Amino acid sequence: MFANFFYGAFTVVGMVLAGWSILDVLRRPSAPFDVIGRGSRSVWIFTTFASAYAIWMQSFPSYIGMLACILYLFDLRPKLDGVL
Repeated sequence: MFANFFYGAFTVVGMVLAGWSILDVLRRPSAPFDVIGRGSRSVWIFTTFASAYAIWMQSFPSYIGMLACILYLFDLRPKLDGVL
């Protein structure tokens, strides 16, 4: 019973993070991504969509997808804000 709650909560939190990442990367222009040098905008669009799919599938790659969304939101996003 606890495992079902854990996986359900993990999926909800993961999808919220993935949705936030997708919306944020789609609203930004591509120039700041080139200045930072950690992948182009199209790479991050693909990464966030792939992360959302992996989280939705609820398998081992969902942990990697969650990590990719956290990396974007809490490491790359503040650097992109600094460039603008």
